[in-house]
Amino acid sequence: IDLDRFKMINDSYGHFVGDELLSQIAIRLKKNLRSVDIVGRLSGDEFAIILPKCNHQQAQLMIEELQIHLAEPININHSILKMSASIGVAMFPTDGRDIETLLHRADIAMDQAKNNGRSQFCFFSHEMNELLQSHLKLENDLRHALLNHQLHLHYQPQIDLVTGSLYGVEALARWTHPEFGEISPERFIPIAEECGLITEFGYWVLQESCRQLADWRAQGINIPSISVNLSPTSFHCVRLPSTILDILNLHHLKPQELTIELTESVLLDNHPCTMKILHEIHALGVHLSMDDFGTGYSSLSMLRKLPIDELKIDKSFVDEICSDEASAKMVQNIIAIGKNFDMHILAEGVETKEQEAILKRFGCDRFQGYLYTKPLAYDALKEF
Repeated sequence: IDLDRFKMINDSYGHFVGDELLSQIAIRLKKNLRSVDIVGRLSGDEFAIILPKCNHQQAQLMIEELQIHLAEPININHSILKMSASIGVAMFPTDGRDIETLLHRADIAMDQAKNNGRSQFCFFSHEMNELLQSHLKLENDLRHALLNHQLHLHYQPQIDLVTGSLYGVEALARWTHPEFGEISPERFIPIAEECGLITEFGYWVLQESCRQLADWRAQGINIPSISVNLSPTSFHCVRLPSTILDILNLHHLKPQELTIELTESVLLDNHPCTMKILHEIHALGVHLSMDDFGTGYSSLSMLRKLPIDELKIDKSFVDEICSDEASAKMVQNIIAIGKNFDMHILAEGVETKEQEAILKRFGCDRFQGYLYTKPLAYDALKEF
């Protein structure tokens, strides 16, 4: 049993409140148990309960009752706290015959419950264990691939809607696993975030994309600029602006030839350095682009404070622009907002001439998508 958001309460109210909260939770856990049951605190905000002679259905009923009691408000120092818990269950003997195995597998199930959302419970399954082992293998392999330069980039051309000419490319990470083949970025990027590799990963993309742009220049291939996606956690590092400048200088590139893309989740980031670093990067002359705009948590007041040069309309709106009036109006409004803030507007995922015509009519500046080409490897982009 792991309490949800306990660290936030500890940080916000202090350790005295955190300790008192753990004591109150322990009392509630004991109240709901039979005389033969055992409850203990393992560490931090993690508890364990042993229910002898309890089948699957009985365990589920007890957990549901326990969650109701845990959710009742707790008054500590005139602060009303409402808690929930993520609970994982392992059954003897099907899930293990010794306490270490059972605890480990209950812990795996508890992590799965947390991933499913707060106040959830989950029974262990062997498929769950196999998924975890597969996940850990990919995590180790990704770490090895990053250290040994086994990742590569593809490039999505970005087209000026008015002139029809290429104005830039977006760098997209690709991973060809020696055993599993192509691993989707939707799979390996979250793994990089979970295991703390995402900042190092972002630096690699920055370095490699700038090296590649300089290489094209040396061959006389005119690619005006390159866009790179960075995780919100990358903007916690005070050295990021100087690192970007060092990379640009190393490859004899101008700051305006690089665009850094960030997602709307950066607007929810309370880290004290984030806003300062964004402004420092922009002051270098590097362009900033808001990726997947309209799908997250943007507010106009926050958008006004950010030094954004470009808004990227998410593909989900572009997909429906021809058939859904609400999506068309959303795109029109995003373009109007961007224009009012003197930003360029780029539409992602453009696949048809009809979509292109509507975007042009609405005043969109730029687009990328399969209408012109899918993301291209180095040699294929040279041909393009």
